[in-house]
Amino acid sequence: MERAGGELKVGIMSTRRRRATMETKGLLKKSAWLPLVCFVGCLPVFAGDGNAPSGQGTPPTAAQVSLSQLTTSSERASNESASSVSACAGDDSAASAPKIPANAAATPVPDTVACWTPAKYVNAGLPSWLRFSGEFRNREEGRTSYGFTPGDNDAYGLTRLRIGFDVLPNSWFHAFVQARDSEVIGANPQHVTSSMKDVLDLNQAYIELRNGEHAWISLKTGRQELVFGDERLIARSDWSNATRSFDAARLTLGREGIGALLDVFASSVVKDYPTSLDRVQPGHNFYGVNLALTKLVPKASIEPYVYLKTAPSVTAVDKTTGDERLYTSGLRWAGIIPGGLDYRARYSVQSGHYADDTIHAWAAYGILGYTVQETRLEPRFSIEYNYASGNKAIGSSVIGTFDLLYPTTHQWRRLTDLFGEENIRDFKPGFDIRPARKMKAYFVVSELSLASRYDGVYDNTGAVLVKVPKGGARSTDIGKEGDLFGTYDVNRRLQIGAGFGHLIAGRFLKQASPGGNASYPYAFADYHF
Repeated sequence: MERAGGELKVGIMSTRRRRATMETKGLLKKSAWLPLVCFVGCLPVFAGDGNAPSGQGTPPTAAQVSLSQLTTSSERASNESASSVSACAGDDSAASAPKIPANAAATPVPDTVACWTPAKYVNAGLPSWLRFSGEFRNREEGRTSYGFTPGDNDAYGLTRLRIGFDVLPNSWFHAFVQARDSEVIGANPQHVTSSMKDVLDLNQAYIELRNGEHAWISLKTGRQELVFGDERLIARSDWSNATRSFDAARLTLGREGIGALLDVFASSVVKDYPTSLDRVQPGHNFYGVNLALTKLVPKASIEPYVYLKTAPSVTAVDKTTGDERLYTSGLRWAGIIPGGLDYRARYSVQSGHYADDTIHAWAAYGILGYTVQETRLEPRFSIEYNYASGNKAIGSSVIGTFDLLYPTTHQWRRLTDLFGEENIRDFKPGFDIRPARKMKAYFVVSELSLASRYDGVYDNTGAVLVKVPKGGARSTDIGKEGDLFGTYDVNRRLQIGAGFGHLIAGRFLKQASPGGNASYPYAFADYHF
């Protein structure tokens, strides 16, 4: 019996090794073209072009996000607690002061902020290599027509407390631990989800090794947040009361200064359990290669990427079971054009298998904006179009529904957060303005429809929200949504904001669901200390 058990154990381990090898080979095959792109993107650097455009003024890119993630994990709180710029004065100079460079976290700066903060009080009694930081956010919100059912309404409060410690004894070692407590106050228990409530849990805990203060190579292992691009595919989902994290190993090569940053990671998403410790699900793995090039095109960022998502046991249309292997590859491109124009686009293609089913799906979006320059209000007009494919036939063995992976749950500037990037078309004109130096206001209208009438509507986690009727939908009209929201930076540590979103149900929702209109008002205060 012992020998048989040993042989079984060896067989299982051998199978797992073969599966991991196959997954790795598949990912390498899909990303074989990335080194060539990296080489081409680095040619200006090899040529010694010190005057090459740096892309300043472009929208936040994965390169910028990645570097800030590498050097500090308490996000804005870490940088601000290390800043010698006053973070408590309510004047414009504090609000507009530049952020601390990404590498500043490697060498903590004495906290000389004149005003009192919890972090300053704690850090005064700590050694210089140990820094405390935190965040407290409260958001009051309400929702009407849950499940598009008129009269099924709710109003509640969401609180989130995050407390972290950075350990920075020298320039090549960084450790970070962060605890999080997310609570829901006054909500109907039937409306509470795992993204809303997560009682005192470990949000991040990792170590990072790098070659000095201005590192061009870094290895981060442990529980951490992953953010790439504008968070439409991979995000920490900061709007959620319980943010997303991954148990991951992440290798980063390059530096923002040279215009090339290559990230390679292997991870498993951490599943939230509201009243017990969060943990990963065995076999649910996520791998990726992400390359950010910020000097290949002047004032732009180009990001090719390849991701692999796996699951150990899924069921196909014909009821057979097997594993899932989903490849997502594509390109992000964002930048600005002289004269006040800005643009952002992404194209993603998905392939692989889901048990016996074949996967062929795709998604894309494009945004074009224009800012009226040299005006105090800084008005900006934008047009955006989003498309994510759906199944072409009911019960087909070819999956055409785009898998949204692990995005932010508060995306596309649609406040109601009802729909995810699956089987959807979204045409969205928008307008934003700056009434005051520290205030921004936004107005957006969305016209929503199905990409395929043979598929349903999905929520922002990828779950089916409204099933497609037998025989397909008679109309693809999901509805129209209007959103008005704004933020005000009281100072560098405190931001407040409010918004209101309203969806007018279209013909599809009236056909396949109770068809109620949905509203989402909210107000929040977010304090980093």
